[in-house]
Amino acid sequence: MGAWLDYGLGSENRNLPAFVVMVTKGKGGQPLVSRLWGSGFLSSRHQGVRFRAGKEPVLYVNNPDGLDRASKRRMLDALQKLHLSKTAERPDPIVETQIAQHELAFRMQASVPDVTDLSSESDYSFKLYGDDARTPGTFTANCLVARRLCERGVRFIQLYHPGWDQHGGLPGGITKQCLETDRASAALVLDLRQRGLLGDTLVIWGGEFGRTNYCQGI
Repeated sequence: MGAWLDYGLGSENRNLPAFVVMVTKGKGGQPLVSRLWGSGFLSSRHQGVRFRAGKEPVLYVNNPDGLDRASKRRMLDALQKLHLSKTAERPDPIVETQIAQHELAFRMQASVPDVTDLSSESDYSFKLYGDDARTPGTFTANCLVARRLCERGVRFIQLYHPGWDQHGGLPGGITKQCLETDRASAALVLDLRQRGLLGDTLVIWGGEFGRTNYCQGI
């Protein structure tokens, strides 16, 4: 869905991806892989970009040691000339995608640290979302980052919180999952409304559904 919305509508912020994915850090359960936020048969430029907790929210966006931003700009300019000479002979959507992705990654070097740095958030925000908002990678912190992404015009933001695939101990397991997600989910909706963003933002919440407790235990 995120890839198709990017394909059809694009992003309102050229410095950030139109489709961003965040996964709660340190949660067990079924493994989540990048094909879940892939682009299918659309160009790979429309696939989701995963934001992680830590010093490098997006892998391979930062320059390696010894390469400054000016040098990176010169390198990309030279690379783009080579790509354009190739597409002048014969249009190639793969090469065109590579050019677009290189340029977006360069712009993200400045935009991603800004959007993921929560130090500018008010005490009110942390009180609204809960103490876990101060811990990068928690579902709560991801909800707060999602609001910041929404403010900046990111078209589609998807939060994954693993751990719903329970085969036993359902009352305890579901209670724990709800404690981890309910407050932050409600805070996100309230925060969007208070900032005038909820009027044109669709919030969808879903979880694994339909466990047959009569045969798998409660």
